[in-house]
Amino acid sequence: MNKIPPCVLTFSALDSSSGAGLTADALTLFKLQVHPFSIITANTIQNSANVLQVNEISADTVYYQAATILDEFADNIKAIKIGVIYTIENVEVIVKILQKYNNIPVIFDPVLISGNGNNLVKNQTEFINYLTQNLLPLCFLITPNYNELFALANLPSNQNNQNNQNNQNNKNNIEKSINKLFSYNVKNILLTGTDFFISNNNNKNQTHIKHQLFIDNFKNNFDFLVEKINASFHGSGCTLSSAIAAEVAKQVPLKNAVSNALNFTELCLKNAFRNNKISDYNQQNFQFIPNRNI
Repeated sequence: MNKIPPCVLTFSALDSSSGAGLTADALTLFKLQVHPFSIITANTIQNSANVLQVNEISADTVYYQAATILDEFADNIKAIKIGVIYTIENVEVIVKILQKYNNIPVIFDPVLISGNGNNLVKNQTEFINYLTQNLLPLCFLITPNYNELFALANLPSNQNNQNNQNNQNNKNNIEKSINKLFSYNVKNILLTGTDFFISNNNNKNQTHIKHQLFIDNFKNNFDFLVEKINASFHGSGCTLSSAIAAEVAKQVPLKNAVSNALNFTELCLKNAFRNNKISDYNQQNFQFIPNRNI
């Protein structure tokens, strides 16, 4: 018999398009030669354009799915990746599990709203309050985008305004938000820059996205510049966070894990696909689905 590969336990919602969510995690992990164990936290009705409905999975079901796998494979699970959780009750049982298996690094992509603005959290204010106090301290890495960062820190965002005063306010809020999340004893933060772009001084037609990794309460900070692709994607964040979890499971150091995951995600996005008949549906905002089969 072959030796069991590194394994990652994932908590997320089912997206039947496989652009995001549980199956997107599994596709990414499988491609990176890591075995996925998939725990469903909610069942959605969606395509690449919209989340039409979210149906919650009971906290007991979430707990027993995970506990059953961990009873058998805890020694083989080298990382845990968390995406959509949806309810406070689900957060509670996930926290219970993480407290028991506190030697496994946790990568948390704090998905609160879908890329097209659909709410993926039930009772958001109470949910965030409980999350920050109870789940974040158990995380090895969290991967918020700017909106998620500000929501978790309960600070406003002015990112849609381009004047200098608002840009300065936004910069101040980013620093305050990062500091606040570290005050919750988060170990490391990857601020994903999909909403903030940097022009290339050597090529005015080329724009880069800046991702910022803050390690151990600012002891080490690293910037990663990735060329911006002019398209809208369904599941880029899931791909990135799952790829990081795969690299961490293979015991790659965090900085290198993030770099490798960004390279993999960029490749998936450059090979992304969508419905060839998209012009027939131009009233809807269909997005490209990252291609992990590369």
